[in-house]
Amino acid sequence: MIDPSEKDMEFLESLRNRPDKDPNKEFVAQLQRRLIQPTRKKRFALVPITITSFTLITFLAVTFLFFNQPSSENPLVFDNTETMDKTKSKENLSEDEIPIADQEEARILLEIPYGEARSEIGMPEKRPGGSDRTTESFFVKDNVFYVLDNAARKIVVTQVNGYLYTIQLNDTEKTEWYRDIFVDDDNNVYVLDSTNRKVIMYNKDGELKEQYPILTDMLNPTSLFVNEQKEIIVQDARPLMENLMTRETIKFPHSFEQDDIIVDVLHKNMETEEISIQEDGSVKKITVSFDHTTGGIKMLDIRSNQLIFEKTEVADTHKIMAEFHVYVINKDGTVLGAVREPHEQAAYYSSHTLRMEDKKIYYLSAGANSVVIYELIPGKQFEKKLQDRIDAFLNE
Repeated sequence: MIDPSEKDMEFLESLRNRPDKDPNKEFVAQLQRRLIQPTRKKRFALVPITITSFTLITFLAVTFLFFNQPSSENPLVFDNTETMDKTKSKENLSEDEIPIADQEEARILLEIPYGEARSEIGMPEKRPGGSDRTTESFFVKDNVFYVLDNAARKIVVTQVNGYLYTIQLNDTEKTEWYRDIFVDDDNNVYVLDSTNRKVIMYNKDGELKEQYPILTDMLNPTSLFVNEQKEIIVQDARPLMENLMTRETIKFPHSFEQDDIIVDVLHKNMETEEISIQEDGSVKKITVSFDHTTGGIKMLDIRSNQLIFEKTEVADTHKIMAEFHVYVINKDGTVLGAVREPHEQAAYYSSHTLRMEDKKIYYLSAGANSVVIYELIPGKQFEKKLQDRIDAFLNE
């Protein structure tokens, strides 16, 4: 096993050589915590960092990558298996709201093996610092799954009951990194090429139709969105957002906007985040407490009276350990349910692992032998395993 100090050095070196790469989720969250609060460490001293321009750039890159990482939770504190208020099961859900089961479940929907066939995913390549060449992202549209295969430079399109077709990506510029994917209502497919700083559009038949350059001086284009007006929005890790159609740029955009609702996630301290909801001229704030230390909160969606977000808990130890949940809370801050992400099953790191469509939450995992897509079902009862991992580590 690599000593954590060696992993820190490995990441810092890899970031200097290629500052656009994303490291492993757990490593980013842990390194961020160390950089913010170096005096907090009791058993481990991070290697001395001299004040140079590279150090500053490294710190900023890790900081912004960290705040782009997923996480979630509510101020209520429960046991290892968290149990919701039983009266919540009597609530009537609106048509758009996600149903909450009694018990959480991560249900396997489909597996795509690695191989050379068009219906298979290309063999991943393990790389230092967590920036593996593998399935970077996926998208779900009308129950069809579009899997962005960064290893074989293609998009595998499939359903639960079987493979449909493959879109081979245009790779004449020897793209190093296809980062994200989006599918619009006309089934046009958009792919973010972060290396050549552009978005490529294919039609539903897989034909290359258009290329849209990114003009803003983005440090690291990471995510892609297409709105109802067919405007392409790209965001980087700082965060900085650019509309590729109007060329409008926004620094530090809101965490989530939908109709007349604006949601922002504010970092308070190492154990607390705050969700701010602006709606109907009023502002409501929800305090989100962490059992350990915060790895950030990432908003996923807003429904009639539900906020859905991903939360990362980070262990306060020198060993890199983290845990990820998707939470569903109401707008008063009450936890309705949650589900733990099966991140231990991933052998390779993917940038975008969560998608939502209708009332379902999907999770992508690049495993050792195949890519697996799960349906995550939030439950009134759900597990927390991070403390068990911490106890096992401390007792070694």
